[in-house]
Amino acid sequence: YIPAERRFDRFLLYAFFFPKAAQGPLCRYGEFSAQLDTRSITADGLNAGVTRLIFGLGKKALLSSAAGAIAQEAFSLPSSALSPVYAWTGAICYALQIYFDFSGYTDLALGLALLFGFTLPENFNHPYMADSVTDFWRRWHMSLSSWFRDYVYIPLGGSRCSKGRLVWNLFAVWSLTGLWHGANWTFVCWGLWFFVLLSLEKLVWGQALAKLPGILRHVYAMLAVLIGWIFFRSPSLPYAFSFLRALFVPGMGAPDALSWLALCIRQYGVQLVLCLLLAGSGSSWELLGDAGVHLRAVLGGGYEDKNKAPAAIALLCGVTACPGAYALWACRIALRLVGGGKPGTGRCAGGVLAEHAGRDAGAELRNILQ
Repeated sequence: YIPAERRFDRFLLYAFFFPKAAQGPLCRYGEFSAQLDTRSITADGLNAGVTRLIFGLGKKALLSSAAGAIAQEAFSLPSSALSPVYAWTGAICYALQIYFDFSGYTDLALGLALLFGFTLPENFNHPYMADSVTDFWRRWHMSLSSWFRDYVYIPLGGSRCSKGRLVWNLFAVWSLTGLWHGANWTFVCWGLWFFVLLSLEKLVWGQALAKLPGILRHVYAMLAVLIGWIFFRSPSLPYAFSFLRALFVPGMGAPDALSWLALCIRQYGVQLVLCLLLAGSGSSWELLGDAGVHLRAVLGGGYEDKNKAPAAIALLCGVTACPGAYALWACRIALRLVGGGKPGTGRCAGGVLAEHAGRDAGAELRNILQ
């Protein structure tokens, strides 16, 4: 129960609170209004907010843009020129692009809110580690999922009804979810695709799916999500179906896909590796050793060692912003600071690189972060 707000200025602050106004996360008024009288701006809150801001900026400007450049090239090809290499690479890179772009924006919104003493709800929980479509939607855009659950799905009857009514409720929710994202048949089909999968998981193969090995469940979930993203990204339904066909059948006029893939890896290989690590499970972070532990802690929140946080951020920003030997220097610096960081190492990533890797590297990173 949320009591009626009688002060219009408080409602206006909620409606126009700019960190969340553009794309979310969706914050209920009850959650927000409770903080209007109790919020406080503290040093720990400012530290957490700035850290979240830097990390969100790194996700959007460095990781999402790299994956997006590859996805753009793949989805710009005519359907007759598509091949399995282009299709799979484009679909995977678009999945990485949309995750790091959207979760990066969420990090920016959460960080800005913390600077003002507000705590907004989390929106992502490692969605690409889901082992079913149902699990994916418990992890992806969680504030939107909970909004549709509370204001559409449950009022229609939820799951406590007949099977026919349950299917209708899911159809209504996912049709509206598709239209929420845009008035295009590709978005409608994207929503209906998940309607079909969620209905089948609830009524047909959900129990059988739960008995499969974890790796098979994960492959199934990621393949289902990738197909959904192809509908989401495609300019039209015919192109989406051609793109799906190209996952397994090469087009007649496909250019040299392997040379293109090698060029993409040469230009964006480091960023793509970091994308996969950041979207992955705990075991993938072991590849980065101690730096991976600290970097994952920064990503997941609850980071306790604030003196080593800048080193973890330097590892992310440095290796993606600096070319060639500078990237190796950035890795070494970050690892050194993480392994034996001392109080006072909380300098900006650009300053660390400028001091240890040369002015060009530091200046390049500062220009990106400005």
